[in-house]
Amino acid sequence: MNKLIRFICRVIPGIVFIFSGLVKAVDPMGGAIKFEDYFTAFHLGWLAPFSLTLSLILAAVEFLLGFHLLLGLYIKKLAPFALLLMSVFFFLTLYIAIFNPVSDCGCFGEALKLTNWQTFGKNAVLIIFTIGLFKLRKDYPSPTSKIRMVVTTLLLTIYIFALGFWSIQNLPVIDFRPFRTGTHIASQMEIPEGA
Repeated sequence: MNKLIRFICRVIPGIVFIFSGLVKAVDPMGGAIKFEDYFTAFHLGWLAPFSLTLSLILAAVEFLLGFHLLLGLYIKKLAPFALLLMSVFFFLTLYIAIFNPVSDCGCFGEALKLTNWQTFGKNAVLIIFTIGLFKLRKDYPSPTSKIRMVVTTLLLTIYIFALGFWSIQNLPVIDFRPFRTGTHIASQMEIPEGA
């Protein structure tokens, strides 16, 4: 039973972090716009010039953390960081859900839109798994090959930053935006009946 709990506490946050980081990496400009929304809402406009850099960093951190959790790499070292990150997200989304300073948290980019309360609910569930990950961190086995862990980390880091930089210079690899290339704009601008 303990093995199953450890597996769930590692895999569920891992998958969510991978997805979140990946959809942010394919549209770092969208992430930068969302950072600017937050900076405006919290009266931190002086941070706006760093929005794109922060967008790339957040995408990479989430993606790398997710893959490391999923593969079981550096769990003992990363569990406290995962708990810290989820705690920040938990309290930030609680504030956003209550006071509504931004309409969408942007946690899944344009790929999946959640209301502020849905986002908080997602984070409330995820923090439970992250607390479990943190409490059980010493029970996770360490992979034997250090070189494999380092090479995996290096390749994943190169991949996620390359994807982000490529997406800045070109159209996103996967475009989740409503008016992506090939979309019939006139039909997308029609108001559905009863709306």
